[in-house]
Order: sequence, then C-alpha cells, then structure tokens
Amino acid sequence: MIDLQRLLAYDDWANRRTAAALAGLSGDLTRALRLLAHIAAVHELFLARANEAGPVVVWPQWKLQEIERSLDGAARDWSSLLNRRGSGEIIRYTNSKGEPWANSIGEMATHAVLHSSYHRGQIATLIAASGATPPYTDFIQAARSGIV
Repeated sequence: MIDLQRLLAYDDWANRRTAAALAGLSGDLTRALRLLAHIAAVHELFLARANEAGPVVVWPQWKLQEIERSLDGAARDWSSLLNRRGSGEIIRYTNSKGEPWANSIGEMATHAVLHSSYHRGQIATLIAASGATPPYTDFIQAARSGIV
C-alpha cells in the first residue's frame, strides 16, 4: 500500500510541472488554465469539507499565480490534516447536489489525487494539440527521480 503523504507529494509535483509547462507556452491557454484551476479548487473543496469550512467554487477562473498559490495551500493543508487527524477519520458532508455523504480523509485525498491525474491528461492533450510537448508527470517518473 502506498503512503498517502507520498501520493499527495507526487500529485503536488505533477501539478507544479503542469503549471510550469503552461507558464512557458504562448497562445490561448484558457481551457488548460481552467482545468488546472479546477484541479486546485477540488483539493480546496475536499480540504474544506474535512475542516467543515464554507463552500468552494470548483470551476474558478484563476490566473496561473492564483492557481499556484492554491496548490501551495493544498500541499501544506493536506499534510497538516493528515498529521493532525489521520487518514481513517470519517468526514460527513453534503455534496454539491445536496446529498449527504461520509468518507474517510484518506478516501477524499485519494479522490483529489486521481481527479488531478484525469484532468492533467486533458491538459497534456491540449498542450500537445498546440504543438508543444506536454510535461512527463507519471508517478513512476517521480519515483525513479527520487522526488517521492
């Protein structure tokens, strides 16, 4: 079983590589930035649920610097949450459809990581369509490089 902190560190690395790739591109990046902002916002959403905080806009229209700030906060906040409360604690919350749910902190963090991967794939497709080379953000690359 992979350590959840390690998985979150991988996700943070991959999201930052994606942000750096977008920073180096020109042209219309609207769709790619919107997807990366969504990735960051979903991390904020599940952290807010775990901390019984207010609502989060899940499709924000942020600039790259705002996305990077959100990613900074998410990395710090996931680590803090897991250190304070552990991955097994059950969180009861209401989703965006008004439905009540209960999931462990670990399940919520895992969802956020897998959700990020899905949308990074979409961003990679957009980068490739623009004629640029998408960043290599596979987990195995982070592991081989000693990043995680």
